[in-house]
Amino acid sequence: DIGAAELLRGGDLCIPLAKRRPLAAGEVFLSDWIGLDLVDESGQVLGQIRDWYEQGDLAWIEIQPGAQLVP
Repeated sequence: DIGAAELLRGGDLCIPLAKRRPLAAGEVFLSDWIGLDLVDESGQVLGQIRDWYEQGDLAWIEIQPGAQLVP
């Protein structure tokens, strides 16, 4: 029913972790990155992944400290 679906527009869709689809090789769920350290090629920790945002085809990762957004 399109009317019922319209009532959900702009809301969040939550799926239990156990019910997520299996990933293909090379795929990740960005939500699994939250809390991980971001390190450079030398192993230096640049910050911790705090959140992620999608804008069109691009995903932005929020890094703390400094609330930097990295595409």
